[in-house]
Amino acid sequence: MRILVAWGTTLILALGLAAPVEAQPRRRPPPGAGVDDPAANRGNKRDRVKQRIRVMRAMVLTDQLGLDEATAGKLFPILNRYDDALAKLLADRAALRDKLAAARKGGKPGEINAALDQLVANQRTRWQTEEQRFADLRVVLTPEQAAELLDLLPEVDREILRGLRGAGAGRPGRRAPPPLPDRDPFGDRN
Repeated sequence: MRILVAWGTTLILALGLAAPVEAQPRRRPPPGAGVDDPAANRGNKRDRVKQRIRVMRAMVLTDQLGLDEATAGKLFPILNRYDDALAKLLADRAALRDKLAAARKGGKPGEINAALDQLVANQRTRWQTEEQRFADLRVVLTPEQAAELLDLLPEVDREILRGLRGAGAGRPGRRAPPPLPDRDPFGDRN
């Protein structure tokens, strides 16, 4: 009986001491730990969205191009590598357009010309990158698949972006973008 009373007393004391400790506010993790860090969460969300886009595009392209597993295994790493390079160039372009807008607002012809030169150089680099991407993809694909990809890839990317923008339309203050014209309005394409 004494043992039961001792265990019961110990249990009551333990629970009695644990309750105030549990009621205390929890410590925040140190900065940089990534927990509840808006910048880290935003980056993680961006990575998840990027991965979902790549998976959706892979499914569509695999189906539309009739890719076997070996070809798909070679094709998608090439696309992913160039996607990252093109995304950086597009981000640079956005910054350059902001720079141009600021120069125009300031009315400084020298700064406007410099920003224009940088935008033209960025455009040229994007074209060269897209050209090199297609050259690398042609090595992996049959001529028929490469011809189909030339038409299909921009369309698939536009549809995915349209879907993403439409998903944002459900948020307050957002509107869905107007629909893009279909490549085949009569549905004759197989």
